[in-house]
Amino acid sequence: MVPLVAALWFGAFAPIEFLTASILSASPSGTWWTVTLWFVAFTPFACVTWLGSTLATTPIYRRLVDAPYDRRRVLVTWSKSTVITVVWYWLVVVVLYSFSSRIVDYPAVGALLVGLLLVVRAGVTPALVVLANGIDSVTDEVAADIRELCDDVGIDVRGVYRLETGDSPQMNGHLTGLPGLYWIFVTDDLLEQCDSAQIRAVVAHEIGHLRGYHIPKRILFSVGYWFVGFTAYSVVPSIWLLLIAVAFYRFYALGWVTTAQEYAADAYAASATSPETVVSMLERLAQFNIMKRDRGRQKDLANGHPSIQKRITQLRDDAAISGDDPDGDPGDA
Repeated sequence: MVPLVAALWFGAFAPIEFLTASILSASPSGTWWTVTLWFVAFTPFACVTWLGSTLATTPIYRRLVDAPYDRRRVLVTWSKSTVITVVWYWLVVVVLYSFSSRIVDYPAVGALLVGLLLVVRAGVTPALVVLANGIDSVTDEVAADIRELCDDVGIDVRGVYRLETGDSPQMNGHLTGLPGLYWIFVTDDLLEQCDSAQIRAVVAHEIGHLRGYHIPKRILFSVGYWFVGFTAYSVVPSIWLLLIAVAFYRFYALGWVTTAQEYAADAYAASATSPETVVSMLERLAQFNIMKRDRGRQKDLANGHPSIQKRITQLRDDAAISGDDPDGDPGDA
């Protein structure tokens, strides 16, 4: 965010506009071309900073966890992530800027466009995961167990796939897509380092998001937030107001929703397996992924996830209230 604000403040767009006008005899016109010039001007500021922080911290991190460091692999992974991110935001800005005059007059139009874009993002997420990672079908008893768990709750999945994570420790799982087009991705580290109960708990957590309609709720929240944001922009049409709205949405408002959803998904996983199994899974994730067990509220919101310790504490509190805590006294509960 800081590099982008600096680029805007120092007028990074002007020299790009001058160069294109000098090189091209007849510059293309239209919203997409204007937005493209913006991205050509501003993206390097963010990407160079992002790349610098990646190349600065990754070697140290790998040395601390005694893992090999391959700069080429890091650059390839970073490049894929960067391209996907830039293209997505380019599309968002093109759509919203195309309707900017209508949004100023009718903020609800902008809010609905945001909702539509988020639906599209949910639909193409499986394809993006495939583009950014090496994948392979999971066909052994683990896949059968995962499919059985999904069948028990009436979820039809297109497939269970293994994500190759390379040298980086990434123990995780995702259930993504749209109704009738759900995909489950589990990392190689999760399959190799966790037992079947812990893998089942990870998938049950993802099913908890689905059964709780968390993505639709997140989209509806975003529609409401941006209706307020675009309404404010219609009164005070300032790019700085939009930047503040984007930053607050990304680092605070959306995190407030997603952290609550994480607790709910943990509770669902505990009911589908057991509180002890989910706690064991979280402990294993924290240990293998080298995660900080506890952190401040703002970092939780920015990451969209509560810290591992907060999640474990919540699970144990819920289990104690329900009388299911194996370490507690039923009378006390």
